[in-house]
Amino acid sequence: MARNKKEHNAEAVRIGATLAFIRKQREVSQEELANALNISRPLLANIEKGRRNLNPALARQVAKI
Repeated sequence: MARNKKEHNAEAVRIGATLAFIRKQREVSQEELANALNISRPLLANIEKGRRNLNPALARQVAKI
């Protein structure tokens, strides 16, 4: 069954918040993490806020860091 837009957005917000929490716990700045992932800091900020999705390839990169 396909997820509705509200469920999808809630998942993106949850994933983003988790990413931000872990990043902060490790005392890594958005700029540092964005550089390590080879993405822009604004893109990372939007992922953390749930405005953009964390695609599978990027998720794998995050898991390796």
